[in-house]
Amino acid sequence: MATASYQKIELTGNITLYFPFYTPTGQLSITDRINVISDQADREIVLPNATQAQNGSFFLFNNVGAESFKLMLNDGITELTTILGGEVKEISIDENTTINGVWSVLPYGSGQNAITTVGANSSNDSLIITGEPLEPPGGTIGFQISDSLSNLNQIASTGFTTITANNPSTYATRNLVAGSNIEIDNSDGINGDPVINVNNSISNLNSVAVGDITLSGSTITNNNANGDISISTNGTGVISTNGVSIDVSGNITNVNDLTVNGVFNNAYLPEAWGIFTDTINAGVNTIVIEKSQNVDSITGNNGNYVVNFSTPMSSINYGVILSLGSNYNGGALPPPVYHAFWTVRTTNSVTISILDASGEFVQSAPDGVSIVIME
Repeated sequence: MATASYQKIELTGNITLYFPFYTPTGQLSITDRINVISDQADREIVLPNATQAQNGSFFLFNNVGAESFKLMLNDGITELTTILGGEVKEISIDENTTINGVWSVLPYGSGQNAITTVGANSSNDSLIITGEPLEPPGGTIGFQISDSLSNLNQIASTGFTTITANNPSTYATRNLVAGSNIEIDNSDGINGDPVINVNNSISNLNSVAVGDITLSGSTITNNNANGDISISTNGTGVISTNGVSIDVSGNITNVNDLTVNGVFNNAYLPEAWGIFTDTINAGVNTIVIEKSQNVDSITGNNGNYVVNFSTPMSSINYGVILSLGSNYNGGALPPPVYHAFWTVRTTNSVTISILDASGEFVQSAPDGVSIVIME
């Protein structure tokens, strides 16, 4: 049984092969089977002079490295084929009449002698992989779980796991802890979902905010500008505040003393009222408003006066009630006969006139004039 000739070539530069008996001293001869490893891609191997061999001569090139190399015809210019890392190709002489000849190239197993590289990857970086890719002639791929997963595996206590640091992640277990006015069932989640409840009796709160309403101390505030606060009951229920009750119809009962600093907006109450005097001294009239509500000023003299409102009336269709005071002779004698009338109504003022029994304007009203405006 004949034994095929063999050699291994480590390419660190371009070389030329020769047929046996034609090989110059110090040069390489071509053999039946050649394993090749190249230190970089596209190194060149120049084939022997085709005229020095018989047609049908064949040779096997096996690239056992990762880098490709080229087989060039004898002129050193014409490329026959490129053999990639891991490829096996057989070449044979079909025509030997020229130095280049005509060669056939036959790939083995689609040009592959075996798996040439083996890689490994971790799609989510949960594994640390070393030593890949594997390349001929072999090696070892190392697999190690990441430090983050290793740290997670070191947790020895139960409860909720939380990340306490990054790169790599470190972990600790936590339990839900109830604060004031809070109750928690199954705080570590071991026996089921934790359930968080507010205590039935809440204490030590400074304030509570519900929707737009804030309750703080003894004050209830609507946080919206011009917002309302509504308290209502159903059916015959009443709202009770210090014994004062308000039913669903708005009726208020059990009211004792009532002090109002503002104004009652009610059709049964006056829209404005006042009492003033007009005294004359050395021909000069002096008007003094003794008390009033919604009266800005009173002008005029000698029985003709204009009462100016602080807030205008909604229309001129309001009622004017006038009365005159008298302290004639200390009240010992009947008062003189005077008459009071309104003469002009506007939304901003009302003009009144005071006449004596003869129909003439009085010169003054020192005992007071009372006016009530009903709208």
